[in-house]
Amino acid sequence: MIPKTGNFGRPAWRSHREPLQGTLLGHAEGPVRCPHVRSVALQFGVRDPVATLWRLLHAAGFSNPEELRQVFPLPEKPLVCRIDPAPVPRLVRADRGQRALEDALWLGLATPWLLDPARPVLWTRASLTRCIEVFDTGAFYS
Repeated sequence: MIPKTGNFGRPAWRSHREPLQGTLLGHAEGPVRCPHVRSVALQFGVRDPVATLWRLLHAAGFSNPEELRQVFPLPEKPLVCRIDPAPVPRLVRADRGQRALEDALWLGLATPWLLDPARPVLWTRASLTRCIEVFDTGAFYS
């Protein structure tokens, strides 16, 4: 007769559970490569992220976020993203406006899982306050 519950003959003290966790993301060497491209995270304090970046954008002489594509280099193909488990957000300040605009461009092109340079730049509170890591999976799939 087979017992309905239990260890099926093994003593209870021999049972062991351990969560397994791993990732290929961030490996730049070896046969499977998915190197880290960059981390992107902005900090706005109590200020509204969207309004703050629009002010920086206009102060830098741009009329819309799409124009930032002409100034800052972007990847040629879509890249994989993940939420950064240990972000170090960059404080958005007027004297560092160019770097904040570049980071905002990347955040506006990203979802939590994908950065697609072909999609429109979307600045929302959710996208601008997201903390992401970006990885190139080209060597993994080629």
